[in-house]
Amino acid sequence: MEKNTSFLMVRHFIKNHKHSAQDVLESTHSFRSNLVSSIIVDKLRLTPDKLPNDIRNDIFKEYGFSLTYHQAWAAKEKALAEINGVPKDSYMLILWICNHLVKTDPQTVAKWTYSPSYQFEKLFVAYGCCVIGFLRGARPILFIDGCHLSSPYKGTLLAASTCDANNDLFPIAYAIVSAENNENWIWFLSNLKELTGSISVTLISDRHPSIIAAVEQVYDRDRHAYCYRHVKENFCVETKKLQRGIRGEVKEDAKKLLDAVCYTHFGTEFTKAVEQLRAFSPELANWLETKGDINKWAKSQFPHRRWDLITTNVAESFNSWIRKERTHSICALITEHRDKLANLLYIAKLEMTKWNNEVGPKIDKILMEHVARSEFLKAVRYGDHNVMVRGSNVDVCVNLLRKECTYLEWQMTGIPCPHACAAIKLLHSNIYTYVEECYLKSSQEKIYASSMIPIETHDMPDVNNLTLTDWENNIFLMPPTTTRSLGRLCKKRRESQFQDVHVYKCSRCDQSGHNRSKCRNPNPEKI
Repeated sequence: MEKNTSFLMVRHFIKNHKHSAQDVLESTHSFRSNLVSSIIVDKLRLTPDKLPNDIRNDIFKEYGFSLTYHQAWAAKEKALAEINGVPKDSYMLILWICNHLVKTDPQTVAKWTYSPSYQFEKLFVAYGCCVIGFLRGARPILFIDGCHLSSPYKGTLLAASTCDANNDLFPIAYAIVSAENNENWIWFLSNLKELTGSISVTLISDRHPSIIAAVEQVYDRDRHAYCYRHVKENFCVETKKLQRGIRGEVKEDAKKLLDAVCYTHFGTEFTKAVEQLRAFSPELANWLETKGDINKWAKSQFPHRRWDLITTNVAESFNSWIRKERTHSICALITEHRDKLANLLYIAKLEMTKWNNEVGPKIDKILMEHVARSEFLKAVRYGDHNVMVRGSNVDVCVNLLRKECTYLEWQMTGIPCPHACAAIKLLHSNIYTYVEECYLKSSQEKIYASSMIPIETHDMPDVNNLTLTDWENNIFLMPPTTTRSLGRLCKKRRESQFQDVHVYKCSRCDQSGHNRSKCRNPNPEKI
């Protein structure tokens, strides 16, 4: 009736009102995203990775209504926001979560920084059970790397991980920062240095300039090793530049020569491998000596032990392990990472009880391979725990008391090499007594001695209904200032040039290079 009232006036009323089947048939019903989100929210709690097309199919089967892709996507986003919270509001709970992490487990380290205007800057988290396990039983080697976050406020996740006694992933610490730069890496490694203390730790990473600068400032530069796979990627790019227009076998030949430079154990073999590369291509040899940093990845040149771990596969495994959580808000990332880590520790501790020997299944498999290779070697006793092992090309001296082999493979890995296996077999000894302690079940028990402690959230502030007491007892941060790039965010990693490419085959003729819709084979019978 008026603008300020809620009353309506009916000016024309038709008393006769009839429904027909045709009216019902032609009627259309609209499903709003708010309604759909309330329907699917419980399902998304169990399966948060459900695709919009799957949501469309479920709604059509249960209710008979057709949704567009955009409606299903919007409904999913609203349901996830209800489950994980609005990304902007999640930054308000960071300090509360960190304080309760430390309160629940005093061994846990949680540090943060924020600007004078209370905008979030950095976060560092290292759980007490992981730190204690690393210091008590793990090898003093850390794999560090950074990966991008795909949440609305983006950022970078810096992480440090290591291997347990079975060469499985064992996360140590992580940090959430704005980008990979010198300042953030120095801050992350400084906090990591406080955890490791006076232990001489070997770091393995890619050749990111900020990582190199930060390690030189915080850690010992001599103990910083580079990932051989990343070096090999750069080497192949340089090969492609220098040998443009030459036959395709050149790249494969160059890669084999580079492998010989990396995997040799002796200085004489290393020099010979470099000279072979120089004879193949003086430009590549010059690049390797000037820009390749050979002493950081070649086995015979790196001065410290790294247990034959020459790549950052462990760090890449961590990035893949936490790939889904990287797309969520920061509080959801912290919570889901903690839950995932607790489950990883529990499963590893459970699997440890199923070990049939003194070492894990992966290490036992390596030993079995070395024992099989030792069948073709001849061992001769020389006294004083010395055994001469003769192969097809070289004689090797093995000292079982000092656990040394002149081929140096045993010293590098800590696992008896084929020469050592032949000597152990000759003396009828137990092979597991010659495996380094870091691979034994006793070390695995030390690594997983502690477990995660759950956090109670019954007193967590409600960001949508904050009380005066909440404002007095807590500091609520604001999200960082970021700029979103154009286009859809990339969620799949860029594949390496060494990645095996999946070959698609036609389902009609079973030939590669095309699919069924583009098949032009006159004979449809599969070969």
